[in-house]
Amino acid sequence: MQKIQMFDGEYAFLSNFYKCPVTFKGRTFTSSEAAYHAEKCAKELDKDNFVGIDPDASKKLGRKVDLRVDWEDVKEQIMFEIVTAKFDQNPELAAKLLETGDAYLMEGNW
Repeated sequence: MQKIQMFDGEYAFLSNFYKCPVTFKGRTFTSSEAAYHAEKCAKELDKDNFVGIDPDASKKLGRKVDLRVDWEDVKEQIMFEIVTAKFDQNPELAAKLLETGDAYLMEGNW
């Protein structure tokens, strides 16, 4: 079985840092990374700060937000929902994902 361990080069589209529109819970972000960090916010309005910013900026900002109290319990499910939205909303990326076949996908970033 093929392993795809780094989401770069021809597989960059698999990365949460890949720039593509992702609408999640009524907001459209420039990447799934930005959507993910927005969901960390304890205050709903603070999520707006993640709209329109690039993935790197969203990661930095995500380190400074007041975390929602249930974050540790919900973060994996939220990531699943956001990545699902990314591929549902971007059919060209979904097609590329399907082209990976039965390859084992594992993000190699620390």
